[in-house]
Amino acid sequence: MLRSILAGLARAVQMVFDIVMLPLRGLLHALFPALSEPVGILDDEYESGHDVGADNPFANSHDAFHARDVEANLAMAWAADAAIANIQPPLPNIRPIVSDWLVSLSHNELDKLVTSGFDGIYGHLHLAIPVAGVPVLESRAEPHVPGSDRNLTSGGPAAAFSRA
Repeated sequence: MLRSILAGLARAVQMVFDIVMLPLRGLLHALFPALSEPVGILDDEYESGHDVGADNPFANSHDAFHARDVEANLAMAWAADAAIANIQPPLPNIRPIVSDWLVSLSHNELDKLVTSGFDGIYGHLHLAIPVAGVPVLESRAEPHVPGSDRNLTSGGPAAAFSRA
């Protein structure tokens, strides 16, 4: 009941707002007629045979997502086989840095990786979501920025006031 009353009040406020804004919109369209024109692609720029899809940075994103999924699945299968058999099975066809990282993991780390599931492995390999107790892949490690050490400081406002 209260919900329908509030929805009715919201519709009434919206109608009053639209009525109040109508003259202002008319004035803006009279002063600036370009505001009411539809914006389209500039024909002279694209008539020369320019491929609009060539500038799309996400054109191959589906292929990249699929490759990441396949790599995470292969890494998960290898880690499960290695954890269960307690031997090193043949490495899958994945990036060398990932295969070297998989070989370097201990039995407990492989168990943690397998129990984290596909989402855990995918996040550990390709996102900044590490699995607890498993070393971070070197390509996912945070880059060191010179001058960003936390122990270096200018002293802040307290140091400025103590110098005076």
